[in-house]
Amino acid sequence: MPGKARVHELAKEFGVDSKTLLAKLKELGFFVKSASSLVEAPVARQLRESLPHAQRSTSPPGRPAPRSAVQEHAAPLPPVRRTSSALPPRPQPLPAFPSRRPRREWYRGTPPEGLIKYLLDHYVVWRRDPEGRPPGGSCSYFDDEVRQARDLSAEWAPTLFDGLEFADIVRWVREGAPAKHAGDLHRAGIRPEELSWSYEDRGAEPLSMRLIRGQWTVEMVVNEVERRRQLR
Repeated sequence: MPGKARVHELAKEFGVDSKTLLAKLKELGFFVKSASSLVEAPVARQLRESLPHAQRSTSPPGRPAPRSAVQEHAAPLPPVRRTSSALPPRPQPLPAFPSRRPRREWYRGTPPEGLIKYLLDHYVVWRRDPEGRPPGGSCSYFDDEVRQARDLSAEWAPTLFDGLEFADIVRWVREGAPAKHAGDLHRAGIRPEELSWSYEDRGAEPLSMRLIRGQWTVEMVVNEVERRRQLR
C-alpha cells in the first residue's frame, strides 16, 4: 500500500530488530500487534525523527538491502532453538481515557440530627438532587456530604441565637451570604434573595460578594437594598 510499510521492513531500514521497533512504537503511544503489521506514513516519519542515530539502510522499505561479499560467503548461523513453545505476552493497549475518580463511600456512622441533618436534606443533597427530594434508607448520605454539613453547621449554628430558623439558614447559605453578617441582615429585614442583586449594566458583583470581599459593610448593603426596593 502506498505510504505504508510493515514493521519488519522499517526495522531493516533502521538497522534494528523488530522487537526493538515494537517497543519504540509502544513508547510513542502507538499499539502495533506484530512485526507484520502495517504502519502509516506519519507514524514512520515520527519513528525516523525519534531514532536519529539508528543505522538506516539505503534500500527502500519492502526490498532487502544488498548483501556484501563477506555476507555472501559467510557461513550461515545455526538455527535458534526455542526452549519453550509459549509465546511472550502481548502488550496491552494504553487506556483511552484517564482513570475514574475514587469511589464515594456511603456514610455509616451515627445518624445526623438537628441542623446537620436539615442542611444535608435541604442543601447538601439538594445540590446533588436539584428536585429537593429528601433521601431515604439506611445509607442516604456520602461521607464527604456529612463532613460538609458538619462544617456548615459549625459555621451557622451561632445565627440561631439571632432568631434564624433552619429554613432561614438554608436560604442564606444558598445565596452565598457570609454567616457572620446573616444575623445583622436578618434583623434589618433583608431577605436572602436580595443579596443576589447586581448591576449588570456596570458589570458589578452581587451584594453578597461585596460583603464577602469586605468592599461593603452591612449598613451599606441595607441602604442599597432599601434604595433598590423603592425603584422596583
